[in-house]
Amino acid sequence: MIGVQAIANSGSSESSGISIDGDGGSTHTTLVTNNQVYQHNNHGIVLTFGDSINAIPAGTVPYNATVTQNTVKTPGNLNTDFNAIHLNNGTVGATDNWISCVNIGGAGSLINNVSGGGQGTVSPNNNDMRLRQRQATTVRLPGYAGANNDNAAVQAYLSGRNTVTTVSASNTVPTGGGYVNTPGGAACTQP
Repeated sequence: MIGVQAIANSGSSESSGISIDGDGGSTHTTLVTNNQVYQHNNHGIVLTFGDSINAIPAGTVPYNATVTQNTVKTPGNLNTDFNAIHLNNGTVGATDNWISCVNIGGAGSLINNVSGGGQGTVSPNNNDMRLRQRQATTVRLPGYAGANNDNAAVQAYLSGRNTVTTVSASNTVPTGGGYVNTPGGAACTQP
């Protein structure tokens, strides 16, 4: 547990509750599950993948993230404009051109409860959940059935797999590959 729901700003005064950072062309496989994040003053759970300075072989999946069964609610009141769950896939430019696999939520007990976990007044910066496919990257979402550049379909997909009030998705198609299903709808690799 990070923070105490009833104690203002007890999770952090200016940092994220859980921060996963894949950087510099490394491979990264992570599982963020069964956490409670309260009174945070930056993103509750943030996934940042970027700065691919090393060559990543075409078709490989260097970043695998599974985020399930988490509660991120009751943000702090010191800072503003942050999300309960935030994905920033591609941070630098043309060298950020890989495929990530990101599984957020699911059915039944796998859902994340993040309704009311965003903070602020500027959308999409204050949404409960925000996914950003940037640069020339591609984000695989297990079971996703929409077009690679259909942000509304990604938002509906996330809303169906999580308890969420506000959700945002953005893409950089045609520069990047956008949002696609995993081969056969398979789950992302887990540690």
